[in-house]
Amino acid sequence: MSQAYLSDIERGKVNLENVAINKISALARALNWSLFELQEATGVDLGIGKWESNVAVIPDEFILVMCPVYPLQEAANWPNMKELDQTVDVPKKEFTQGLRIFLEGDRTLHFVETQERKPTADHRYLILHHNQPLICDYKAFGDQGVFIGPTQQLVPLKEAKVLGQLLETRITFTPTTQVN
Repeated sequence: MSQAYLSDIERGKVNLENVAINKISALARALNWSLFELQEATGVDLGIGKWESNVAVIPDEFILVMCPVYPLQEAANWPNMKELDQTVDVPKKEFTQGLRIFLEGDRTLHFVETQERKPTADHRYLILHHNQPLICDYKAFGDQGVFIGPTQQLVPLKEAKVLGQLLETRITFTPTTQVN
C-alpha cells in the first residue's frame, strides 16, 4: 500500500467502505492493529463482528460446525454408527446436538434431527423397518399413523423405530475431507 494511498485514506478522499478487504487488511498491518481495532477506530463496519472485553464476538452466521456424515445404511446400527471420513459444514445457528447427516448413494444428503422422534402428520422421518433404514412420509388417520416409504410401501407406526425427523435433503454433495 503506497504512502499516497494511505494519505488519501487519512484525508477522507478514500472511503473505507469501498476498499477491498486485502487493502483493509494491509492498512491494519501497517498500523499494527487488528481488524477489530481498525473497525473500532474508524467506525466503519467491516462485517467481522465486535470486539468485547478482549474477546472477538463473531456472529453465528459466520461460524460453521463440521458435522460428520454417515452412510444411510449405518442407521441400522443406531446409535453405534460408523462415520465416513467426510464432513459437512453447517452454520452454527442451524446446528443441534441431535443433528445427524446421512449420505444416500453418492449425492443425496439427509439432515435428520434425532431429538425429534414423535411423529407428526405430514412430516418426513428416518425410520428403521425390519432393520432397514427408510426415509418416509408420515400420515395420520385418526389415532392411527402410517409411514409411507420410498416405494410407497406402508409401514404401521408400531412396526417402525423412529430415528428422527428429516429437516432437509440436499442432492449435491461436496464433502470437506477431514484429515485424521
